[in-house]
Amino acid sequence: MHLPRGLKAFVALTFIVATLAATYQTTLTPVTLVVDGQVQRLHTHQDTVAALLMDADLTIRPEDLVTPAPDTPLKPGLIVEVWRARPVRISADGHIIALRTHATSVKAVLEEAKISLGPHDRVEVEGELRPTNPSLADPQPARVTVHRAVPFTLHEDGQATTLYTTASTVGEALRQAGLTLYLADYVQPGLGERISAGMHIYVERSIPVTVQVDGRTVRTRTHRQRVGEVLADLGIVLTGQDYTTPTLDAPLGKDTAIRVVRVSERFLIEQEPIPFETVWQADPDLEIDHQRLLQEGMRGILERRIRVRYEDGHEVARAVEDE
Repeated sequence: MHLPRGLKAFVALTFIVATLAATYQTTLTPVTLVVDGQVQRLHTHQDTVAALLMDADLTIRPEDLVTPAPDTPLKPGLIVEVWRARPVRISADGHIIALRTHATSVKAVLEEAKISLGPHDRVEVEGELRPTNPSLADPQPARVTVHRAVPFTLHEDGQATTLYTTASTVGEALRQAGLTLYLADYVQPGLGERISAGMHIYVERSIPVTVQVDGRTVRTRTHRQRVGEVLADLGIVLTGQDYTTPTLDAPLGKDTAIRVVRVSERFLIEQEPIPFETVWQADPDLEIDHQRLLQEGMRGILERRIRVRYEDGHEVARAVEDE
Protein backbone atom coordinates (compact mmCIF):
# COMPACT_ATOMS: atom_id res chain seq x y z
CA MET A 1 0.00 0.00 0.00
CA HIS A 2 1.45 3.31 -1.05
CA LEU A 3 0.66 6.43 1.01
CA PRO A 4 0.81 9.92 -0.36
CA ARG A 5 4.03 11.69 0.39
CA GLY A 6 2.34 14.33 2.56
CA LEU A 7 0.55 11.72 4.64
CA LYS A 8 3.80 9.82 5.13
CA ALA A 9 5.42 12.98 6.49
CA PHE A 10 2.52 13.59 8.89
CA VAL A 11 2.64 10.04 10.22
CA ALA A 12 6.38 10.27 10.71
CA LEU A 13 6.05 13.57 12.56
CA THR A 14 3.31 12.20 14.79
CA PHE A 15 5.48 9.22 15.66
CA ILE A 16 8.40 11.43 16.56
CA VAL A 17 6.25 13.67 18.78
CA ALA A 18 4.74 10.69 20.55
CA THR A 19 8.17 9.19 21.09
CA LEU A 20 9.49 12.47 22.50
CA ALA A 21 6.45 12.84 24.76
CA ALA A 22 6.85 9.32 26.07
CA THR A 23 10.54 9.90 26.61
CA TYR A 24 9.79 13.21 28.41
CA GLN A 25 7.32 11.55 30.74
CA THR A 26 9.57 8.66 31.58
CA THR A 27 12.45 10.98 32.42
CA LEU A 28 10.45 13.15 34.91
CA THR A 29 11.60 12.86 38.54
CA PRO A 30 8.75 12.45 41.07
CA VAL A 31 9.30 14.57 44.21
CA THR A 32 7.21 15.92 47.09
CA LEU A 33 7.32 19.64 47.88
CA VAL A 34 6.10 20.77 51.32
CA VAL A 35 5.70 24.53 51.78
CA ASP A 36 4.71 25.65 55.29
CA GLY A 37 2.99 22.32 55.82
CA GLN A 38 1.12 22.26 52.48
CA VAL A 39 2.01 19.20 50.39
CA GLN A 40 2.43 19.17 46.58
CA ARG A 41 3.41 16.11 44.54
CA LEU A 42 5.42 17.12 41.48
CA HIS A 43 7.20 15.59 38.48
CA THR A 44 10.13 17.64 37.30
CA HIS A 45 13.10 17.66 34.96
CA GLN A 46 15.01 19.98 37.28
CA ASP A 47 18.16 18.49 38.73
CA THR A 48 18.58 20.33 42.07
CA VAL A 49 16.42 21.54 44.94
CA ALA A 50 17.18 25.18 44.07
CA ALA A 51 16.07 24.66 40.46
CA LEU A 52 12.89 22.93 41.67
CA LEU A 53 12.02 25.87 43.92
CA MET A 54 12.69 28.35 41.14
CA ASP A 55 10.54 26.30 38.77
CA ALA A 56 7.75 26.36 41.42
CA ASP A 57 8.03 30.18 41.51
CA LEU A 58 9.00 30.21 45.19
CA THR A 59 11.05 33.14 46.46
CA ILE A 60 13.43 31.96 49.13
CA ARG A 61 14.77 34.50 51.61
CA PRO A 62 17.87 34.04 53.74
CA GLU A 63 15.74 33.50 56.86
CA ASP A 64 13.66 30.72 55.26
CA LEU A 65 14.47 27.10 56.05
CA VAL A 66 14.96 24.66 53.16
CA THR A 67 15.70 20.97 53.58
CA PRO A 68 17.59 19.36 52.07
CA ALA A 69 20.09 22.07 51.05
CA PRO A 70 19.34 23.95 47.81
CA ASP A 71 22.31 22.36 45.97
CA THR A 72 21.08 18.84 46.72
CA PRO A 73 20.48 16.77 43.53
CA LEU A 74 16.91 15.61 43.01
CA LYS A 75 16.10 11.93 43.05
CA PRO A 76 12.82 10.04 42.84
CA GLY A 77 10.81 10.18 46.07
CA LEU A 78 12.78 13.09 47.53
CA ILE A 79 10.83 15.27 50.00
CA VAL A 80 11.72 18.96 49.88
CA GLU A 81 10.50 21.07 52.80
CA VAL A 82 10.32 24.87 52.87
CA TRP A 83 9.46 26.77 56.05
CA ARG A 84 9.20 30.48 55.40
CA ALA A 85 10.08 32.97 58.10
CA ARG A 86 7.27 35.18 59.40
CA PRO A 87 7.70 38.99 59.08
CA VAL A 88 7.50 40.81 62.41
CA ARG A 89 7.73 44.52 63.26
CA ILE A 90 8.76 45.29 66.83
CA SER A 91 8.20 48.70 68.41
CA ALA A 92 10.26 49.13 71.57
CA ASP A 93 12.11 51.94 73.32
CA GLY A 94 11.38 54.40 70.52
CA HIS A 95 12.77 52.14 67.79
CA ILE A 96 11.21 49.98 65.07
CA ILE A 97 12.86 46.62 64.41
CA ALA A 98 11.81 44.62 61.34
CA LEU A 99 12.82 40.98 61.12
CA ARG A 100 11.76 37.60 59.83
CA THR A 101 11.56 34.78 62.28
CA HIS A 102 10.46 31.22 62.83
CA ALA A 103 9.64 31.92 66.48
CA THR A 104 6.02 31.33 67.43
CA SER A 105 6.01 32.99 70.86
CA VAL A 106 6.43 36.60 71.88
CA LYS A 107 9.21 35.67 74.28
CA ALA A 108 11.21 33.93 71.55
CA VAL A 109 10.70 36.82 69.10
CA LEU A 110 11.94 39.37 71.63
CA GLU A 111 14.90 37.20 72.58
CA GLU A 112 15.82 36.93 68.90
CA ALA A 113 15.65 40.74 68.66
CA LYS A 114 17.73 41.01 71.86
CA ILE A 115 14.97 42.90 73.69
CA SER A 116 14.59 42.18 77.39
CA LEU A 117 11.43 42.69 79.43
CA GLY A 118 11.07 44.01 82.95
CA PRO A 119 8.69 42.32 85.41
CA HIS A 120 6.02 45.02 84.94
CA ASP A 121 6.40 45.63 81.18
CA ARG A 122 3.48 44.80 78.90
CA VAL A 123 3.60 43.39 75.36
CA GLU A 124 0.86 43.95 72.80
CA VAL A 125 0.62 41.74 69.69
CA GLU A 126 -1.36 42.53 66.54
CA GLY A 127 -1.61 39.70 64.04
CA GLU A 128 -0.41 36.10 64.31
CA LEU A 129 3.12 34.96 64.95
CA ARG A 130 2.16 31.55 63.57
CA PRO A 131 0.87 31.91 59.97
CA THR A 132 -2.81 31.06 59.61
CA ASN A 133 -2.75 31.11 55.80
CA PRO A 134 0.42 29.41 54.53
CA SER A 135 -0.56 30.05 50.91
CA LEU A 136 0.32 33.73 51.29
CA ALA A 137 3.79 34.26 49.91
CA ASP A 138 4.20 37.58 51.74
CA PRO A 139 1.76 37.86 54.66
CA GLN A 140 1.20 41.05 56.60
CA PRO A 141 3.80 41.35 59.36
CA ALA A 142 2.79 40.74 62.94
CA ARG A 143 3.23 43.83 65.09
CA VAL A 144 4.74 43.52 68.54
CA THR A 145 4.70 46.60 70.76
CA VAL A 146 6.62 46.72 74.04
CA HIS A 147 5.12 49.06 76.64
CA ARG A 148 7.68 49.88 79.29
CA ALA A 149 6.40 50.16 82.87
CA VAL A 150 7.21 53.28 84.87
CA PRO A 151 7.00 53.68 88.67
CA PHE A 152 4.61 56.09 90.37
CA THR A 153 3.56 56.70 93.96
CA LEU A 154 -0.11 56.48 94.94
CA HIS A 155 -1.20 58.47 98.00
CA GLU A 156 -4.55 57.29 99.38
CA ASP A 157 -6.05 57.34 102.88
CA GLY A 158 -2.78 58.64 104.30
CA GLN A 159 -0.72 55.79 102.85
CA ALA A 160 1.86 55.95 100.06
CA THR A 161 2.31 52.95 97.75
CA THR A 162 4.79 52.56 94.91
CA LEU A 163 3.24 50.97 91.82
CA TYR A 164 4.24 50.34 88.21
CA THR A 165 2.17 51.01 85.12
CA THR A 166 2.35 50.81 81.35
CA ALA A 167 -0.59 53.21 80.97
CA SER A 168 -0.24 56.55 79.25
CA THR A 169 -2.57 58.58 81.49
CA VAL A 170 -3.28 58.90 85.21
CA GLY A 171 -6.79 57.49 84.80
CA GLU A 172 -5.55 54.40 82.95
CA ALA A 173 -2.83 53.87 85.56
CA LEU A 174 -5.36 53.91 88.39
CA ARG A 175 -7.62 51.53 86.47
CA GLN A 176 -4.69 49.15 85.94
CA ALA A 177 -4.03 49.36 89.68
CA GLY A 178 -7.59 48.13 90.31
CA LEU A 179 -8.93 51.36 91.82
CA THR A 180 -12.65 52.08 91.49
CA LEU A 181 -13.17 55.82 91.31
CA TYR A 182 -16.38 57.75 91.89
CA LEU A 183 -17.32 61.04 90.30
CA ALA A 184 -16.92 62.89 93.59
CA ASP A 185 -13.46 61.46 94.32
CA TYR A 186 -10.64 63.96 94.08
CA VAL A 187 -7.61 62.97 91.97
CA GLN A 188 -4.51 65.09 91.49
CA PRO A 189 -3.06 65.31 88.85
CA GLY A 190 -6.21 64.97 86.74
CA LEU A 191 -7.24 61.66 85.18
CA GLY A 192 -6.30 62.83 81.68
CA GLU A 193 -2.77 63.91 82.58
CA ARG A 194 0.12 62.03 80.97
CA ILE A 195 1.84 59.58 83.30
CA SER A 196 5.54 60.00 83.93
CA ALA A 197 8.15 58.05 85.87
CA GLY A 198 8.25 59.02 89.53
CA MET A 199 4.91 60.85 89.44
CA HIS A 200 2.99 61.26 92.72
CA ILE A 201 -0.78 60.73 92.41
CA TYR A 202 -3.10 61.79 95.23
CA VAL A 203 -6.56 60.25 95.64
CA GLU A 204 -8.94 61.75 98.20
CA ARG A 205 -11.95 59.50 98.58
CA SER A 206 -15.48 60.84 98.84
CA ILE A 207 -17.78 59.27 101.42
CA PRO A 208 -21.25 57.82 100.72
CA VAL A 209 -24.22 59.72 102.16
CA THR A 210 -27.95 59.00 102.05
CA VAL A 211 -30.53 61.80 102.28
CA GLN A 212 -34.24 61.20 102.87
CA VAL A 213 -36.26 64.23 101.84
CA ASP A 214 -39.77 64.91 100.53
CA GLY A 215 -40.63 61.23 100.24
CA ARG A 216 -37.57 60.24 98.23
CA THR A 217 -34.11 58.88 98.95
CA VAL A 218 -31.02 60.55 97.48
CA ARG A 219 -27.75 58.62 97.50
CA THR A 220 -24.62 60.62 96.84
CA ARG A 221 -20.93 60.90 97.66
CA THR A 222 -19.22 63.97 99.02
CA HIS A 223 -16.06 65.58 100.37
CA ARG A 224 -18.04 67.88 102.65
CA GLN A 225 -17.52 67.84 106.40
CA ARG A 226 -20.99 68.67 107.75
CA VAL A 227 -24.63 67.85 107.11
CA GLY A 228 -25.61 71.38 106.10
CA GLU A 229 -22.90 71.51 103.42
CA VAL A 230 -24.19 68.35 101.77
CA LEU A 231 -27.75 69.69 101.68
CA ALA A 232 -26.50 72.95 100.16
CA ASP A 233 -24.68 71.02 97.42
CA LEU A 234 -27.88 69.11 96.67
CA GLY A 235 -29.96 72.30 96.60
CA ILE A 236 -32.13 71.17 99.53
CA VAL A 237 -33.43 74.22 101.42
CA LEU A 238 -34.92 74.25 104.92
CA THR A 239 -37.75 76.70 105.56
CA GLY A 240 -39.64 77.66 108.67
CA GLN A 241 -39.28 75.05 111.37
CA ASP A 242 -37.84 72.34 109.10
CA TYR A 243 -35.02 70.43 110.75
CA THR A 244 -32.63 67.56 110.08
CA THR A 245 -31.31 64.54 111.87
CA PRO A 246 -28.42 64.71 112.48
CA THR A 247 -28.38 68.48 112.95
CA LEU A 248 -27.03 70.79 110.26
CA ASP A 249 -23.72 71.32 112.05
CA ALA A 250 -23.17 67.62 112.77
CA PRO A 251 -19.97 66.12 111.25
CA LEU A 252 -20.29 63.54 108.50
CA GLY A 253 -19.07 59.97 108.74
CA LYS A 254 -19.04 57.10 106.27
CA ASP A 255 -22.57 56.04 105.25
CA THR A 256 -24.19 58.89 107.18
CA ALA A 257 -28.00 58.83 106.83
CA ILE A 258 -29.55 62.30 106.82
CA ARG A 259 -33.27 62.88 107.26
CA VAL A 260 -34.88 66.18 106.33
CA VAL A 261 -38.12 66.74 108.26
CA ARG A 262 -40.61 69.18 106.77
CA VAL A 263 -42.56 70.96 109.51
CA SER A 264 -45.85 72.81 109.06
CA GLU A 265 -48.52 74.16 111.42
CA ARG A 266 -52.24 74.82 111.20
CA PHE A 267 -54.63 76.57 113.55
CA LEU A 268 -58.01 75.05 114.29
CA ILE A 269 -60.99 76.72 115.98
CA GLU A 270 -63.11 74.49 118.20
CA GLN A 271 -66.44 75.63 119.67
CA GLU A 272 -68.24 74.04 122.61
CA PRO A 273 -71.74 75.06 123.84
CA ILE A 274 -71.99 76.23 127.48
CA PRO A 275 -75.40 75.41 129.07
CA PHE A 276 -77.06 78.14 131.23
CA GLU A 277 -77.69 77.59 134.94
CA THR A 278 -81.19 77.59 136.52
CA VAL A 279 -81.46 79.48 139.82
CA TRP A 280 -84.53 79.16 142.04
CA GLN A 281 -85.40 82.04 144.36
CA ALA A 282 -88.22 82.55 146.87
CA ASP A 283 -90.66 85.32 145.89
CA PRO A 284 -92.85 86.66 148.73
CA ASP A 285 -95.12 88.32 146.23
CA LEU A 286 -96.26 85.01 144.71
CA GLU A 287 -99.03 82.85 146.02
CA ILE A 288 -98.21 79.39 147.25
CA ASP A 289 -97.50 76.82 144.49
CA HIS A 290 -96.97 79.52 141.84
CA GLN A 291 -93.75 80.43 139.99
CA ARG A 292 -92.61 82.94 137.48
CA LEU A 293 -89.62 83.50 135.15
CA LEU A 294 -87.67 86.52 136.22
CA GLN A 295 -84.93 86.29 133.48
CA GLU A 296 -84.63 83.86 130.61
CA GLY A 297 -81.26 82.07 130.43
CA MET A 298 -79.06 82.06 127.26
CA ARG A 299 -76.68 79.34 126.02
CA GLY A 300 -73.00 80.31 125.90
CA ILE A 301 -70.19 79.20 123.47
CA LEU A 302 -66.65 78.26 124.55
CA GLU A 303 -64.18 78.85 121.65
CA ARG A 304 -60.66 77.38 121.64
CA ARG A 305 -57.78 78.23 119.24
CA ILE A 306 -55.60 75.12 118.73
CA ARG A 307 -52.15 74.92 117.11
CA VAL A 308 -51.54 71.60 115.22
CA ARG A 309 -47.99 70.58 114.27
CA TYR A 310 -47.26 68.31 111.27
CA GLU A 311 -43.96 66.62 110.39
CA ASP A 312 -43.68 65.25 106.86
CA GLY A 313 -47.45 65.49 106.58
CA HIS A 314 -48.24 63.59 109.77
CA GLU A 315 -49.73 65.21 112.89
CA VAL A 316 -47.33 64.94 115.79
CA ALA A 317 -48.73 67.41 118.35
CA ARG A 318 -51.51 69.89 119.12
CA ALA A 319 -51.85 72.53 121.84
CA VAL A 320 -54.50 75.06 122.92
CA GLU A 321 -53.25 78.57 122.27
CA ASP A 322 -56.15 80.45 123.86
CA GLU A 323 -59.86 80.09 124.66
